Amino acid sequence: RSATLRPKRRLALLVMIGLTALVGVGSFVFHTTATRAGQVADVVPIAAAALWAFALFLRWSLGLRRSVTTAAIVALSVVSLGAIGLAATFACASPQIGEQGPQALPGICLNGSWTYVPLLGALVICALAVPPAAPSTRRWLLIAAATFAAGLAARSLDLHMCPSKGLPTLHGGWHVSAAATLYAVFRALLPSERPG
Repeated sequence: RSATLRPKRRLALLVMIGLTALVGVGSFVFHTTATRAGQVADVVPIAAAALWAFALFLRWSLGLRRSVTTAAIVALSVVSLGAIGLAATFACASPQIGEQGPQALPGICLNGSWTYVPLLGALVICALAVPPAAPSTRRWLLIAAATFAAGLAARSLDLHMCPSKGLPTLHGGWHVSAAATLYAVFRALLPSERPG
C-alpha cells in the first residue's frame, strides 16, 4: 500500500514513524528515571506525534488549506495547554516525581489524565468530520478514539483504585491502549478509498 503514496506523503509518514519511536523512547526514559527531564522527554514526543497526525488528517482527509490546518493545530495546542493548566490548578501532578501533595483532588485529577482529554476530543471530531466517501478512515479513527478512551479510563483508575483494593496495576493497560491507538491512527492515514 505504501507504493501508492506520493513521495511527500511517504516522507510525512516516515516522520510520523520517527515520532512514534520517540514516544516509546521518551516513555522508557520517564519510567526509568522519574525526573522532570524524563517527564519532558515523555510528554514532548506524544504532543508532537499527536499534532503531526492531526495535521496530516486535516490536509489529507479533509483537504484543508495550510492556513486553516495551522489555525486548527494552534487551537488544539491552546486547549491542551489549558488542560495542563487545569491539572496544575488542582495539583494533579505526576505522582512518580513526588508532586502530588495532600491538596490534590483525586476525583477531579483523574490521575493526571485531564491533559489527554483534548486529544480524545480531537479524535472524535476528526472521525465525525470524515467524508462519507472514506468509511474506512472513519472506522479506524473511531477505533482509535475508543481505544484511547479505554486507556484513559485505565490510567485514571490506576493509582486511586488498584492499590487500595489490592488489584494489579492498570497502568500497563494505558500503554497498550496508546500503542493500539497509534496503530489505528496510522491505518486511518493510509490510503484506502481515497487516492494516495
